Amino acid sequence: NPLAMRVAAEGPEGPAGIEAMVRAAERKLAANPKDAQGWFTLARTYGALDRWPEAKRAYLKASELVPNEAAVWSGLAEASAMLQGRNLDGEPMRLVAKALQLNPDDPKAHELSGIHAFQSQDYAKAVTHWRALLALAPPDPEYAAELRRAIQEARHLAEQAGKPIDMGPSIAGTIELAPAL
Repeated sequence: NPLAMRVAAEGPEGPAGIEAMVRAAERKLAANPKDAQGWFTLARTYGALDRWPEAKRAYLKASELVPNEAAVWSGLAEASAMLQGRNLDGEPMRLVAKALQLNPDDPKAHELSGIHAFQSQDYAKAVTHWRALLALAPPDPEYAAELRRAIQEARHLAEQAGKPIDMGPSIAGTIELAPAL
């Protein structure tokens, strides 16, 4: 998969320090269960630690508190996908659609949509989502380079399939005409 779902780097304290921070956050949320930002941060931390069942539960808590926050739904989509063997079909893509409805510029939703389209061999759609993600300027130059490589790979595969992708300004029109695979 050209855009592997990334795991955050460990902090300067290493794994033990991160576990201590997680326990402190859990205690804080037990005392203040209506802290939506706290649940969201804890969910992302669980995800970075590959603790996807806990991540999903924390995202669900956050979604109850802030149901109109796109990043919560796209995070929940990622956790759901990881819990079904990195498969984005079904619930994860329904959650991604909800995130994009709330915020058409949600980066995680574009990343996951691009991955799903790529896996479905809908390379034009993958390129559309990844170009949107690139335009949202991920701060990490390494990530931006990874995205550009994924876009090039999708374009190459589309050309091999006899469906070259027009990278001009009117790419949206091209996408509409591309048959769904």
